[in-house]
Amino acid sequence: MKKILVVDDETNIRNLIKKILSDEFEVDTAANGLEALKLLKNKEFDLMILDINMPQMDGVELMKKLKKHNVSIPIVVISVFSDPEKLIETFKLGATDFIVKPFSPDQILDTVNRIINYSQKKEEDTTDMIKETKRLISAGEIVKSREKVLELFKFLPSSPIPHFLYGLILEKEGKLKEAKKHFQVSLILDPSYDPAKKKLKGIGG
Repeated sequence: MKKILVVDDETNIRNLIKKILSDEFEVDTAANGLEALKLLKNKEFDLMILDINMPQMDGVELMKKLKKHNVSIPIVVISVFSDPEKLIETFKLGATDFIVKPFSPDQILDTVNRIINYSQKKEEDTTDMIKETKRLISAGEIVKSREKVLELFKFLPSSPIPHFLYGLILEKEGKLKEAKKHFQVSLILDPSYDPAKKKLKGIGG
């Protein structure tokens, strides 16, 4: 079940959104940005519904913190139109969508389902691209596999996978020193990424 985090200082709003979404999603709530950060440290979420104006840490500050720590999550901002400058700033920080208060249950449910379904399709497309790239590398089709990897860099900028696959291409070309660098970058991005560990061990990394 997909996980949603609702962040709003108004208890009735948090409870309402949770009630709207709970039949289809697992929903956690937080009263401000500080509470949300604590939850995000211990749990992965597929989407966040975020109020802009909150005490202690507002929505803009929370988004800045997430960006600083390279935390990527689709964010639906909810707020009134009384603070357009803050709203504009949330979109500059990567907000996915915006819902005006007061809202209807259908607005919340439709927006969340649209974004979740898009993210899921993107994930499926990326998985297919990875499989196809591995096939091309195994078949020795260097030019085509390199084109696929360059696409993957756009979709997965902070993932170890594109660097690992590019390392495999360089290894196929006999460029072991350059390949080693990309395997090392894979481990910097994800120290637990076993395929890169095995490759580095095999080529003396």
